[in-house]
Amino acid sequence: MMVFGKLYLSSLGYIFGSWEMVLGPFGYFLTLFAVWAAINAFNMVDGIDGLLGGLSCVSFAAIGMILWFDGANQPCNLVFLR
Repeated sequence: MMVFGKLYLSSLGYIFGSWEMVLGPFGYFLTLFAVWAAINAFNMVDGIDGLLGGLSCVSFAAIGMILWFDGANQPCNLVFLR
């Protein structure tokens, strides 16, 4: 899905100042690692009742607000299920 949909981290932006850190083909591997790490992090907090639900709500709300402020309306609508 990542390759055919072209949904991967292609750049980390201007993280070190005046030059953009472009990932190139390494972006696919970094995207896989980031998704795997997020799934693992959610799985580790799943044992405490109610913690995963609250953490998910806060995380998705933060992602949705970042997308909304950035002007990305279509992904923002997907996050907020509008």
